[in-house]
Amino acid sequence: MQLNMIIERTFEYRSEGRALSIGMASAGSGADVILLPALSSISTRSEIYPLLERLASDCRATTVDWPGFGDLPRPRADWSPEMLSRFLEWFFSQMSPTSRMIVAAGHAATYALHHATRHRDAADRLVLLAPTWREPLPTMMGYRPWFARVRAAIDWPLIGQLLYRINVSRFVVTSMAREHVYSEAIGSPATASPPSLR
Repeated sequence: MQLNMIIERTFEYRSEGRALSIGMASAGSGADVILLPALSSISTRSEIYPLLERLASDCRATTVDWPGFGDLPRPRADWSPEMLSRFLEWFFSQMSPTSRMIVAAGHAATYALHHATRHRDAADRLVLLAPTWREPLPTMMGYRPWFARVRAAIDWPLIGQLLYRINVSRFVVTSMAREHVYSEAIGSPATASPPSLR
């Protein structure tokens, strides 16, 4: 069995007059398959590496972070759906114009589906993993007026960094996984539980 080396790289993407560094990784050769990680403060391209490695024996698999997400520094910005859609269009036209399959997880599935409906020849196949269209807090708790203020505070110096560190702490991530990601206790074989919509 041939092992495919993951090749990491960073590229520059310009959005609203700003240069952003975006992380990307590829492995394998052949037809292009693009893997889009979920849009989440705790999601990066590296969470898709196990799938990337498995696909790399049959194709050129590539994963990319979303602007404003991932593990590289990013400027303060309101990452609107329009901005993220423009990034995806740019990425497919400039970085992967010949993709044959798009695999998108979580909220990324909505963007991939939107892209595919506007560009019918974008890929031969579209795979949506746990697709969702709504933010987690409104899904779990219903809409609250203070959500917008919390979201805005994420971009503030110091306060935003503190909120981010809390959000990605072992306690919060474990709690999220236990409460609304897995149906069985952490550490035992688990299956995803259906979302509870209110």
